Amino acid sequence: MKKTKGLYCVWSGEKLSNYAMDHLIPFSLWGNNNLWNLMPAKAKVNNDKSNFIPSPDRLAYAGERLIRNWQLIKQHEEHLFILEVEKNLVGHSLENNWEEQCLTSDKYLRTPNYKSWA
Repeated sequence: MKKTKGLYCVWSGEKLSNYAMDHLIPFSLWGNNNLWNLMPAKAKVNNDKSNFIPSPDRLAYAGERLIRNWQLIKQHEEHLFILEVEKNLVGHSLENNWEEQCLTSDKYLRTPNYKSWA
C-alpha cells in the first residue's frame, strides 16, 4: 500500500491515507498496467472488486473521481498517458472531450470473461 495526501478512493469516494492500486480492468483479465488503468482505492474495496469490471452504473458513480485521476496522470505523464489511451482504451486520437471518451469507452464491456461489479 502507498501513502498519500488528497487522494480519494475512486470507488467509494472516501479520502485515502493509505491506498492500494486498483486495475480498472483487472490485470488477470487483460494484463494491462497502462497509466489510465491504474486507480487509487481503499484496500478493502480493491479486494472486494477483485477480478470484476465496474458496471456502467459503477463507472457513472465514480466518473468524477476517475476523470480527476486521469487528469492528474496526464498532467505528469502526458505523452505516455495519451499514447496508452489512444491505443488501448478509445482506439483513436483524443479529442477535446477526451475525459468523456475514456469514461464511455466500450472497452470495459468488450473485455474477455467480462464479469460486472455492480
